[in-house]
Amino acid sequence: MDLMDTMPSADALQEVSKAALTIAGVEAIEQVRARKTGLRWHVDIRVDVDPELAVRQSHDIATDVRTRIRAAVPWVADTLVHIEPHQRS
Repeated sequence: MDLMDTMPSADALQEVSKAALTIAGVEAIEQVRARKTGLRWHVDIRVDVDPELAVRQSHDIATDVRTRIRAAVPWVADTLVHIEPHQRS
C-alpha cells in the first residue's frame, strides 16, 4: 500500500532535473514536484529561462523540456512545465 501525497526519492527528482537541464535555454531548475497517479508519476517543474525571451521562445523551451523528460524518465506519465524568469545575481 502506498501513502497518498508521497514524493519520489531525491535521486528520482534529480533525474528529472538532469533531463530538463539538457534543453538549450534552460538556465536553472527552480523546483520539481511529483504526484503518483496509478503506477506512474505526474511531474510539475519550474524552469528558469532568460527573462528577455519572447513568449513563443519560452513556450518552445517548455515543450522541449516536457518532451525530453517524458522520453528520458520512464516513470513519468506527464509533465507540467512552469516558465519563470531567471534572476541573475
